[in-house]
Amino acid sequence: GGGRFGGGAGRGRGPRRERNFGPNGHDYELSSDAGPNQTSLADEEIHGLIAERLQAKLNRDFNTADRIQVDLLDSGVYVHDGMKEWRADGVPFGDFDGRGGKPGRMSGSHSDRNRPYAKSAYSLEFGGDEQQIADLLAERTKYKTIRDYNSADRIREDLLENYDVHIDDRIREWSIGGNFGDEHNQQRAMSQAMSSRGYVKSQSSANLSPEDEEFVQNKVDERSE
Repeated sequence: GGGRFGGGAGRGRGPRRERNFGPNGHDYELSSDAGPNQTSLADEEIHGLIAERLQAKLNRDFNTADRIQVDLLDSGVYVHDGMKEWRADGVPFGDFDGRGGKPGRMSGSHSDRNRPYAKSAYSLEFGGDEQQIADLLAERTKYKTIRDYNSADRIREDLLENYDVHIDDRIREWSIGGNFGDEHNQQRAMSQAMSSRGYVKSQSSANLSPEDEEFVQNKVDERSE
């Protein structure tokens, strides 16, 4: 009568014995297209943190693993669990959410949309230090990478309210005053018009009860506001 959970053979065990992953302590490889290390951490320190995070995950200590990942991100080190790769050149992986994008600055990949933002050629001049804007945009990218969208949206709102900085995520540019050139301005106007229509249920969607459908619609409307 052991069953799936019967017998108690695996209960009460402590952390599993650490596996030997070689000299670096982990089995992650440096991305083939990664540039030079741009962080304040030496490669040996990066290997140590990746190894510590891996062992924490193997021991199911996910709080420690998540804390180390945030520390790595704060330092500019990006780790991709699916591809078992890491990079410290300031270019995030584009598919932290598992959608299959490729790392690096490859045009058209998810990570191409994660490259640093540039000031639009059509932007008004900024009277202060543009590095302040660059730092806030980099912080916003970091929050988006770890899916803290509330913090990312708050930075976007602060940039708009305090500096009149408009952000175009598709072309990775920012502009004081919101001018990105006629072509992109038309695309932005069309996109905003489309988004103002709100989302509607697809005809091919599975059926929901009226109560569930109302709940889902309300949540979608909240996210698009």
